[in-house]
Amino acid sequence: MPEQRPSSKQKIVWMPEPSSKQEIVAGDGSQNYQAGRDVVIQNPAVSSLLRDLRAFIRNRPRWWVLRKAGQLSFFENGMLATLRKIAKGTRVAKNQEKLRQQLTASEAGVNEIVTRIRSNRDRLAGQAGCIEFAHRIDQLIDGAAGKCSIRDQIHLIVDSDPADPHLPSLAQQVCDQIKMFNDGVIDLERQATN
Repeated sequence: MPEQRPSSKQKIVWMPEPSSKQEIVAGDGSQNYQAGRDVVIQNPAVSSLLRDLRAFIRNRPRWWVLRKAGQLSFFENGMLATLRKIAKGTRVAKNQEKLRQQLTASEAGVNEIVTRIRSNRDRLAGQAGCIEFAHRIDQLIDGAAGKCSIRDQIHLIVDSDPADPHLPSLAQQVCDQIKMFNDGVIDLERQATN
């Protein structure tokens, strides 16, 4: 790609004295940003790139939440598979024990991610334009089909009597909640990337 040189309308101005790092509006209507302490960039393309970078940095908590929310998803080879076996009534006692082990093994990691997501949700809730996103996060973590609610239901399944005739229907209900949760994670990602 050939090197682009500033045109007569695009200039880089050296400012010997430090000034604020605030947005500067040029006479031509383009937005310019103080870069570091010494340079004001009046190139519309660079100005646009810096604006996008600033927006990305401001929304880092949003991207972090999306990455971690994906890690909270339930996948077919984990607890979801075990719950489906219980829902079908297949070797319930054995699958309850397997589910207990899976729940225990994931407890510390899930709790750490949930705590950090809540912290980022609180930061996002204080930013203009992020409140809807913060509420979506809240529903994914603490809502009726949220991660914590699902894990509470899984604890009930693990602690139930294997002979309880309602256990398969409870396991199926949790599978349905997991589907809603996983769909919610996907929708949250779509909302954040659009």
